[in-house]
Amino acid sequence: MRGYVKLHRSFIDSEWYSDINVSRLFIHLLIKANYKEKTWQGILIEKGSLITSISKLSFETKLSVKQIREAINKLKRANQVATRSTSLYTVIYIRNYIKYQEEDTQDGMKRASQVASERASERASERAITKEDKKIRNKEEEKKKERKKEKVAPPIVSIYQHFIEYWNMEALEGIPRATRLNDPRKNKIKSRLKSNPDFFNDFKLVVQKFKVNPNYYTGKNKINWVVNFDWVIKNDSNYLKVIEGNYDEKAVEKLSFHHGKLIENEKPGMQKTYDEALEIMEKLKVLK
Repeated sequence: MRGYVKLHRSFIDSEWYSDINVSRLFIHLLIKANYKEKTWQGILIEKGSLITSISKLSFETKLSVKQIREAINKLKRANQVATRSTSLYTVIYIRNYIKYQEEDTQDGMKRASQVASERASERASERAITKEDKKIRNKEEEKKKERKKEKVAPPIVSIYQHFIEYWNMEALEGIPRATRLNDPRKNKIKSRLKSNPDFFNDFKLVVQKFKVNPNYYTGKNKINWVVNFDWVIKNDSNYLKVIEGNYDEKAVEKLSFHHGKLIENEKPGMQKTYDEALEIMEKLKVLK
């Protein structure tokens, strides 16, 4: 069996609605009744009727035979069913079956079709919205990724750039600017940071220390030497010498230069190259 049956709201107004056995039997008959004419062993079974027996109904509803007989009689007195019995079977006919089951059938079918169409349309719209949402979300994700690529640079590259920018902005006039951030410079900075994680702060201090003895750092010395970016980042000693004051004015006064060479304390035979002079200054450790 398939499909469904209508159960009219007036069912609850029936005088036997509160009788559970009667209600149960009537609903069972309503479900079992033919929804269209059918022939059984040469007998025409009309729409809204069924061939059964008292014992069969008892088996199907789990009501006793006595309860089935009493329920049928009540339904007959209420003019809800009619019966015709033989020695082999009983035909039960449900009165007003056509009225309750087929009334407004066309309208019902139209409404059911309309509801089904609306639901199909809603599902199609939902699918379309879902697809559109996915497209929008995918585009947003792509834009986010692009923005991320544009904004987020490798942290270490950003640090390198900070060194260049600070030097060019704060170094004294007369000190050459660093125009390029090349690999050798990156490697030098990386080495300084590895040995001294606080190197950037020390680097800034070095640049400010140039102002203590500006003439010396800008070439107004006996060998016309000018400090530059590469000298500061060259090793782990050059920048420390600046911080410790080895090139402050009082310290430099203890050194004299002659024809591009340095003589410590102007003693004969103590000529040194400029690099060796830096080592002498390191040993002096003269603070201002």
